[in-house]
Amino acid sequence: MEWISIKDRLPNSNINVLVCNIFGQTLDEREPCIAHREDDGFFYILKPFNYDEYGIVNVTHWMPLPDAPEQDITEEIKCQLDYNEKKGTG
Repeated sequence: MEWISIKDRLPNSNINVLVCNIFGQTLDEREPCIAHREDDGFFYILKPFNYDEYGIVNVTHWMPLPDAPEQDITEEIKCQLDYNEKKGTG
């Protein structure tokens, strides 16, 4: 997949996409993250430590998210649950 400039095309509203976000004052301070564009035209990202709050992001480029893996993930989930149990977080 290729990055798409917001000058060329915008993603559909209310669909999560991978975006290139400017966090600082220069283009050297960009970071990819997942966001969606709402009907108001702004891109929003779910803030990582407050899942009830969204933040507006300054997007330069975007691309669709890849499809989820199709394999059976039962073993991966079991391994994660075992790991969480050993760490005391499950």
